[in-house]
Amino acid sequence: MHATPTTNKVPSSWPIHGRIEECEQLLQQYWDKNPEIKHIVEQKKIQAAAEKLSEEIADENAKNINSSSTAAETNSLFDTELRGILLREKIHTNPQIIKEKRSALNAPVIPRTQAHNRKSEHTTVEEERNARSDMVAAQIQAWRSLLPSLIKKLSKIPEPRRVKSVKHKLTVLMMFGLFAFIFRLSSRREMNRELTGALIHENLTKIFPEIDTIPHADTLARLLETINPQDIEAVHINLIKDLIRKKKFKKLLVDGCLPITIDGTQKLYRNGLLEDSQWCERIVGNPEDDNKQQYLYTIEANITLQMA
Repeated sequence: MHATPTTNKVPSSWPIHGRIEECEQLLQQYWDKNPEIKHIVEQKKIQAAAEKLSEEIADENAKNINSSSTAAETNSLFDTELRGILLREKIHTNPQIIKEKRSALNAPVIPRTQAHNRKSEHTTVEEERNARSDMVAAQIQAWRSLLPSLIKKLSKIPEPRRVKSVKHKLTVLMMFGLFAFIFRLSSRREMNRELTGALIHENLTKIFPEIDTIPHADTLARLLETINPQDIEAVHINLIKDLIRKKKFKKLLVDGCLPITIDGTQKLYRNGLLEDSQWCERIVGNPEDDNKQQYLYTIEANITLQMA
């Protein structure tokens, strides 16, 4: 006779269940006392799930490529199969696959940016005015905490101009250039148009009483032509060091570290070719049109912080 196999089930009244519940309570208490460690563990889990997801998608794409007929090696990217309808279908289905796999792995979707593509949430003029006032107040508060130290550092830069012909202080001109950067003004004409009005002059004098008149953008350009750029870099570096020393980035670190992102960024471009060895050259559009451009790239190092 053959013995019939039986399945042993652990009754819920056994002591092991009480031990499990006790361990779960201790773990929850530990997480409550150490939220930073819990956050790191969760980030590691999400990173592992994302890596697993990327490997699965890469394997699936490799299978699809191997199963489909490949184009000749001499063909360019635009001569391959994925064109028109097929390419649009591929672009449309891949996000759906990623979304389904993330749901299966219970991995939250972390947005790349906080920007949104929706209409304004303010329904009245008063709501929008109050929201803008709050934003300006928060910005001014940040400026008041940073600018005194920044102005003090800028004032130590050697004055490259003739003292008798100076109308605006060097700190005023440097702050004028800083405002152009903050407000994303790309040309001198735009700076003169947007930063020299009576209303903005009244608002600036509330923050900087020493500003008598707003300088012309050409005055700033002439200063930047003669000033030593390493002096400006030193001010920037010292400002970052002050922020690190005062632990301003403590809540925004990634795994307790301050990551640095190094990347190339295009600063300028112009159509046509001029005899200037400092500019790179390229052809844009169809090669037969022979649309040549010159452009400038720089290497930038930026601090990469975690989203608050």
